[in-house]
Amino acid sequence: MSLRAFVSSRVVTPEGMRPAAVMVEGERIRSVVPAEQVPSHAETLDFRDAAILPGLVDSHVHINDPGRADWEGFETATRAAAAGGYTLLVDMPLKLPAGYHRCRGARSETQSGTKSLSTSIGRLGEASSQITSSI
Repeated sequence: MSLRAFVSSRVVTPEGMRPAAVMVEGERIRSVVPAEQVPSHAETLDFRDAAILPGLVDSHVHINDPGRADWEGFETATRAAAAGGYTLLVDMPLKLPAGYHRCRGARSETQSGTKSLSTSIGRLGEASSQITSSI
C-alpha cells in the first residue's frame, strides 16, 4: 500500500490547530506527525496554509427517503455531503409512510445493499449507541 503525507501549516486536531502531516496508508489515517517526520518514501501533498480538518457532522438533515427519493434520497444526499467533507448525517424525517419504522427501515435497506451511502447515517430518535456503532 502506498503511504501519503498530507502536509499543512494548519492541521486541526483534538489538541488544536498546528503544523503537521496527516499520514495516510491506503484509505486509512495512520498518524498525525510533524512535517519533518514524514518518511522519504511517502508521496507528499503540500497544502501550505489550507486547513486540514476531520470529517464534519450534520446533526439536522431531512433526507426524503422513503417518500421523495427521486428528489433527494440517501444516495444523492450522502454523496453531496461527502463531497462537502461530511462523514455523518443525522436524518430527521419529515414524513414516513404508514407502518415504516424510522430506525430499522433505513438500516435494513442500507445493510441489504438496496441503498448506496457515501457517509454514515443516524436517525433522530435512535439510541446514541446505535449511531456510534455504525461509524
